[in-house]
Amino acid sequence: MAEMTLSKHLQKLNATNQLGLIRLKKKTTVGEQRLHSKTKIGENRLERKTQFGAQRIESRTQYGEQRIENKTNDADQCIDSKVHDGTQRIEISVQHGIERMQQAANTTAQADYERDVADFRRRLVEHYNDTSSNVPLSVLDQSLDKRITDIYATPKMHRFDIASDGKRVKKEQVLTYKELFYTDDTKSYRRIYVQGEPGSGKSTFAAKLVYDWCDENRPSTAAPNKNASFDDVLIIQKFQFIFFLWLGESRGQTEVTHMIKKQIIDTMYSEEKRDVMYTLLLKIIETEICLVIRDGLDEWVAPNGSNLAKPSMAGFPKDKCAVLTTSRPWKLADERIKNSQIDILVEIEGISDSDTFSERVLRCILDKSKNLETTAREIRSFIEKRRLTSLSNSPMLYTLVICTWVDTMEEEEHLNGSSLCALYTTLLESLCKKANDTTGFFNDLNPPHVKCFLRTSYLRPIIQNVDVISKAAFHLLCSPEKENSIVFNDQELSNYLTPSEQEFALKAGLISKRKTKRALNSSISFIHKSIQEFLAAYHIARNAHLIDDVISGYMGRHSDAYLDISQVFIFLCGLNISAANKLSGIMNEHNNINMINMNIFSYEYDTFQSIIEAGYTEAVSNDQTGILLRLSHFYIGNNLIGINNIWRENKTNALALKIQVDDKTVGAILSSSTHSEPTSQVEFDLSSCHNLKYLILRGSGIHMQDSSSSVSPTLPVCIVLNRANPAQCAYPLPVLPCIVYIGLELITCSSTWLRSLFSTLLPLKHNAVCKLTGVSCKGTFISSSTLTCFKNTLEYIPNYFFKECDVLWEVLRGLNIKSFSLSSRYGGFDVNCADSRSQLLSSLTHLDTLRIGVDYYSPGLWVALRGLNIKSLSLNSRYGRLNVNCADSMSQSLSSLTHLDTLSIKVDHFSPDLLEALRGLNIRNLSLV
Repeated sequence: MAEMTLSKHLQKLNATNQLGLIRLKKKTTVGEQRLHSKTKIGENRLERKTQFGAQRIESRTQYGEQRIENKTNDADQCIDSKVHDGTQRIEISVQHGIERMQQAANTTAQADYERDVADFRRRLVEHYNDTSSNVPLSVLDQSLDKRITDIYATPKMHRFDIASDGKRVKKEQVLTYKELFYTDDTKSYRRIYVQGEPGSGKSTFAAKLVYDWCDENRPSTAAPNKNASFDDVLIIQKFQFIFFLWLGESRGQTEVTHMIKKQIIDTMYSEEKRDVMYTLLLKIIETEICLVIRDGLDEWVAPNGSNLAKPSMAGFPKDKCAVLTTSRPWKLADERIKNSQIDILVEIEGISDSDTFSERVLRCILDKSKNLETTAREIRSFIEKRRLTSLSNSPMLYTLVICTWVDTMEEEEHLNGSSLCALYTTLLESLCKKANDTTGFFNDLNPPHVKCFLRTSYLRPIIQNVDVISKAAFHLLCSPEKENSIVFNDQELSNYLTPSEQEFALKAGLISKRKTKRALNSSISFIHKSIQEFLAAYHIARNAHLIDDVISGYMGRHSDAYLDISQVFIFLCGLNISAANKLSGIMNEHNNINMINMNIFSYEYDTFQSIIEAGYTEAVSNDQTGILLRLSHFYIGNNLIGINNIWRENKTNALALKIQVDDKTVGAILSSSTHSEPTSQVEFDLSSCHNLKYLILRGSGIHMQDSSSSVSPTLPVCIVLNRANPAQCAYPLPVLPCIVYIGLELITCSSTWLRSLFSTLLPLKHNAVCKLTGVSCKGTFISSSTLTCFKNTLEYIPNYFFKECDVLWEVLRGLNIKSFSLSSRYGGFDVNCADSRSQLLSSLTHLDTLRIGVDYYSPGLWVALRGLNIKSLSLNSRYGRLNVNCADSMSQSLSSLTHLDTLSIKVDHFSPDLLEALRGLNIRNLSLV
């Protein structure tokens, strides 16, 4: 039942669905039709709306584009304006920023620079405080050093003027830094040279100067430095920096900046900082006021191929830097060091107060148990007795004497004599005793090689060591590589000394060794150059053949090489005079070559003569005999007594002799003589001077001896032209056969002496000039006249017309003159005094040629010429023409010249009077100009 009901309902439901579907289909069809119609209408309306919208959009777009374009143009213009203004503002801001940054950077850089400079200066002061503020008390013990203010004494220092002719004149004493660094008008000297002999105190003075500079730059806790002299330390403290260099450590280097780096910067800074500090140094020398001290120019050697005479100051501005150079005098005589390159030259001559210096040294070394005043008095007595006071010129040697005396005072072993050889023998023995104190003596069976070793007590046991060390000293000193002669290395020393011998030399203190940056080598030198020179002289004394084998070649290397070994020569004079004689001959030859271009008129006391004099003194001090030292150029003044013995042995070979003895010189000579040995007159016999070329005699202290005058005991010098008696000589030798110039200045002589002089000069076969300046003869003052002689020809040129002519007429009367020329530099020759002129001319019986320069008006001329036996006559007027206004007198005079063959006259014009005067003359050659 239920199933049927359900089936009915399903059928009903299905019919309903069918009906719904039909109705839905109809509705759908109607809806689609309506929708299609509506869609068509909408499309038409949409098309119309779209067209209208497109038209409006197009219109709006065009309007918008126009507005956008206008706005864009306006914006571009605004932007351009804004950008331009902004760019300018940015540029100004950037520039201001850059300037502020630069100012900040400069401020920072300046602050950094000032900080670095202050630190560098502080370190430099510390460096000098460690290395320069203490100096060795004695060369006997370098480790025994004292504060420089404890032993420093006032140096004896004088300024030297360099004249326009190169002459160096000693002037006033220098006692302040201001006098050393500034002129009177406060203009600063830029190039200061301090010269002095070895051991005179040059290096100590330089060290004291550095100490005074450091005194201001030290911390305030440092004790102030007070000195009796050179206490104006503010002068040197104006220098922001002082660079103290020992040139002996910089051989082969040419740049001072490199020397500063090696000696100072490399010592003060570690390796990684050295380049930076060197850069700072280059800035400092361009910015700050600096002083460079070049100590020991004579110990510096330029590298091979360099012609430098001194290290280069390249990089140092002239307005920022001053240079103080110390050197031995011979080095400053180098022609490459021009006088114009020396702003001020001073010389240290030792210490000014030897007693004060002696007390200072004693205070440093004397045992407290000893009384200082008593000991000082005893040592002064010893020095005076041994005549060692002159050693005060060398503080080094003076200190050596004091220290040696104190060391031996208990044993009463005191120095012998005043010779340098004795002194250095004592020094050598004292040093060698440190290495070997075994005693041993020289005797007749074992004599020493040199006399000064005879009394020693410690040298004989170690003499072999001394011999080999001396050999090393010699060969190193004469080394072909000059830079190795003073400072050398282990390898070079090993060529001469075995390791054991080197050890002995080091223990004795004869040589010193210093470390260098190179680990495998060392810087070695003798304890002092003079020690090396003494040992080298000792080696030569034992091996005289070395003079020919080695030294002769050494001196040929450069023109001043012979001066390099001057101290060796002086020592050799005391050790072996025979070898010294030979060496002096070679040195003299080299000196003669250097003197070829010498200006004889300004010739003064020279270096080589002082070397020979010192050598002679040393030879005498050591009781040497057979002293024959060679010297060809002599300057004699205050040294008259000392040089006389040397002159006697050299007069036959002398080339130049200048004697200058004025009133001041006479006083100095008299004061130098002792009461037991009064000064006697020293005679110079010129007849023995067979090679003399130049002779200058100047001053009132010279007596000109001739046969008609007696010796004047009040004058220290006597000049004898020829002491030989011609009547007793079958073939007398000519006097002064090589002379080319004689200058007589401010002397008094007789007409007989002058006549003998001209008689000597006339026969010479070469030109010989005699110049008389301020000569007094027979009460007549010859202001200035020059006479030239050649093969009996005499040319006479006076400068003025006073009475000098009268006395010279008398001097020349009767001489064997074949050709006579009378002229004047300032005018014609006055022949108005006819009588005296006629007497002179008529006395010249061998005269055949006469040339006269006369005044424009000369009426006395014709009288003076009358009757002469001349063959040639030349008349020249003062103004180039001769006025002939005395035709009769002229005609008579010329007619009387019966042997006249040639006549030359300068005339005003060809006047009838002249032609009348010449008529009828029997002459072959006539010249009228």
